[in-house]
Amino acid sequence: MKAVQAQLSRKTDVIYISGTGSGKTLTFWLPMLYEKESISILVTALNILGDQTARQLNAAEIPAINLTAATATNSAFEVILYFYFC
Repeated sequence: MKAVQAQLSRKTDVIYISGTGSGKTLTFWLPMLYEKESISILVTALNILGDQTARQLNAAEIPAINLTAATATNSAFEVILYFYFC
């Protein structure tokens, strides 16, 4: 909860480093529920985890995209800009 509060306070950048199964996903999803106009960036070493997270967020009506070497196209960035400025 301290990580979520720090992120919502906008006083500092927040970096989560924690082991598998420790609840990191919840700590970066909670601020997205309160800050609809913000952009959150999740860095993961596994494309499959990025795909899974993007699918789950989109299912919860939170716009998300998994950017990889294959998906980092001009059209992908246009989608990001659309959601950020609309």
